[in-house]
Amino acid sequence: MFRHRGLVSVPWTTAVCILFCAVDLNESTIIVHSEDQCAIVGETIQFKCSTNKTGNDTIEWGHSDVNGSEMKFIYLLGDLDKSLKRYNVSVNAETGSYNLIINNVMSEDAGTFRCKEKDSRKEIADFKDARLIVTEKLFRS
Repeated sequence: MFRHRGLVSVPWTTAVCILFCAVDLNESTIIVHSEDQCAIVGETIQFKCSTNKTGNDTIEWGHSDVNGSEMKFIYLLGDLDKSLKRYNVSVNAETGSYNLIINNVMSEDAGTFRCKEKDSRKEIADFKDARLIVTEKLFRS
């Protein structure tokens, strides 16, 4: 049984999804990132990504579907893919925060999201992945 905001669902598989952020204190340049998330169709979710390098637009966001298709860019060099009307990236370059927001989540949003940072030579310096699991419907308890 799965409870979400007072609603109950009996999914075909049992999964526990917890939303929290991880703070990475190693040598990684991405210092805050989201973990795997669950969402119900129609919700708004946010994936967090912060870097310790501020002032430059070095973060990219990508998405791969649940079948593991090639990573498609969502946000690249400060530009958001205009065909993704429900997606937005909240940027604060001064603090190094590049959070991906998905409005009205749909089943096709499920998959892996990648926050990737490039260095001054435009080579990958670091990346973090988080999965999105989307459930279709819930029943009132």
